[in-house]
Formats: sequence, C-alpha cells, structure tokens
Amino acid sequence: MSCIVRSLDKRTGTVYVFESTSYWDPATKMPRCHRKLIGKVDPETGQVVPTGKRGRPKKDAGAAQQQEPNPAGEGTSTASCEEIRLKAALLNNEQRLADQDARIKALEDEVRRLSYHLKRMAPALDSIEKSLGGLREICSAAEPPL
Repeated sequence: MSCIVRSLDKRTGTVYVFESTSYWDPATKMPRCHRKLIGKVDPETGQVVPTGKRGRPKKDAGAAQQQEPNPAGEGTSTASCEEIRLKAALLNNEQRLADQDARIKALEDEVRRLSYHLKRMAPALDSIEKSLGGLREICSAAEPPL
C-alpha cells in the first residue's frame, strides 16, 4: 500500500513530498518502507513542484510532443503523476486545515483561561478602585504644604 508523505528538512526549511510504499522485511521481521521522491512544496503557493530528471519541466519541443494524444493508449503515467500531485495538494490542504484547527483550539483555550482569571480578579480590582477613589478625595481635600 502506498501513501503520500511530507517531510521537513530542518536545515533548509524545505518540505519534500514522497510516495511511501510499505513492505515486510523477512530478515529483520519488521515492516519497512520505500520512499520515492515526488517533489517539494512551494512555500508561496503550497503546490508540489516536481524535482529530479523525471519531474523537471520539459523544453518547448518536448512539451509539444507530450501534449499530442498517443493512439496506443499510453500516457497513463502522466495521469498517475497528476493523481499523485493532486493527492499531495490535498494532503497539504488537509495539513493546513489541521494546523489552523489546532491554532483555533489553542486560542479558544487561552480566551477561556483569561476569562476565568478576569472573573476571579474582578472583586479585587473593584476594591482597589474604591480605595484609589477614597485616596483621591483625601488628597484633594488636604491643604497643599507651604
């Protein structure tokens, strides 16, 4: 079974997208996975940009040949590459939504916590405000020193 995996290179900050296929390794008696690089995520657009020889953009002549329909019914590899790109884009969007949901939950928790502390501090703040009001009256009633 294969799936799309995103991996962050901490040194450069680049996010790479791999197609990961799991298999059983009889020698170690553990599952292993084989990863095939699809491309890297463009930080501005969030789209997967193909890398390597197979993913580099074709020259104009090569692009014209690629667009011509093949009567033999070949060309399924382009469809599967497009499918992989779409899955990677979907995975990217799902990850962004999950990150945003986590951020929203954290902010809601912080608002809840701050509201709780504000409610607990309200009586103390009221008494401080009353004390300051009383001190202002005393200071305004006192005669200024010569």
